[in-house]
Amino acid sequence: MKKLSTSYKLLTCIMAGISCAFCLMRIGHRFLSEWLPMPGLWVITACLLLTGLVYGIYWAFIKRSDQDDPRLLAFLQGIIRYTIAIDLTMLGMQGVFGLLFFVRLGALDFPFSSLSGEDLTWAYFGHYSTGMLYFVGFVQVLGSILILFRRTRLMGIFILIPVMITIVAVNYFFDVERAETSHAIELLAQLLYLLFAERQRLYAFFIRDPSSVSAAPLKPLVKNLMRLSVLLIPLFLIWRYDSLHPKPRLIGKYQVSHLLFDHHDGQTQPCTDALLTRVYFDLGNECIFEFNSPDRRWYGIYHLSDGNKKIAVMWHYPVDVHDTLTGEIKKDGIGSSLSINGKIGKDSIQVNLVKKI
Repeated sequence: MKKLSTSYKLLTCIMAGISCAFCLMRIGHRFLSEWLPMPGLWVITACLLLTGLVYGIYWAFIKRSDQDDPRLLAFLQGIIRYTIAIDLTMLGMQGVFGLLFFVRLGALDFPFSSLSGEDLTWAYFGHYSTGMLYFVGFVQVLGSILILFRRTRLMGIFILIPVMITIVAVNYFFDVERAETSHAIELLAQLLYLLFAERQRLYAFFIRDPSSVSAAPLKPLVKNLMRLSVLLIPLFLIWRYDSLHPKPRLIGKYQVSHLLFDHHDGQTQPCTDALLTRVYFDLGNECIFEFNSPDRRWYGIYHLSDGNKKIAVMWHYPVDVHDTLTGEIKKDGIGSSLSINGKIGKDSIQVNLVKKI
């Protein structure tokens, strides 16, 4: 075995220490807390991290030899693969047995917009389809088993890396708990290290050895234009798609701050069910009037004219609402307020709106 670089030795030892520490911390915190108190768990975790760092420094800078023992490298990488397999198998089985994606039943009845990104994510994945949980769990367990064998190691890495990239992205962009995100990033880093360790096989497979599929008999310019068209054609079609041309001056959720309906103060009506409280302007020119409850809404399509100074809303639900809203719409030049002054059928309406989202 050729002599390994100093940085590679140090990285391998640090990765081995981190993988052991994270694996023990996750399993100990969730399953061993009754027998192993948290202070003791933190001490053992710190010792594992320190051991990996110290031995890495010793192997990289103190121990000198013309050739490195391949058994030591195999042992350290085996530790990394084993802890990854334990950790991901544990995660996969937790999903299968309903120990992941848990949201309190009471929280599921809260308004959709009031839930955090983490609760929305867990509710979506955990309460809609158990088949998805089984599938992800099966992939994690399968990939974990494959990385334990030399001949299937690379196959397992290729299976697990896309899964972990997806998990890291979901955790980050949906504001999942930092500890969970850090753990997912650690597992992804370990897998990327194992992928880097197979760089010679990857280079031979992807770069050095020619493809067995024949190239198309086209000139280089034509080939490059066709490759470029893969980006340009979808961009052109999306740009021409009318519903993706929103009117940013309107889109949002608005609270009704003042309402006059047929020259009467609408906010003093005795029947609160008929009280207009919110207005939504959405993509696709959709307009929603909400009357004190999400269960009482009018849905329509709005159109602007006369330099966006006039508005017309044609309702399509409920089916018994036939009177079109027509009038003038004005935007506050300073803030984010709107005012509509017009008619619904024969009744006049004046409404002031304050943007909330």
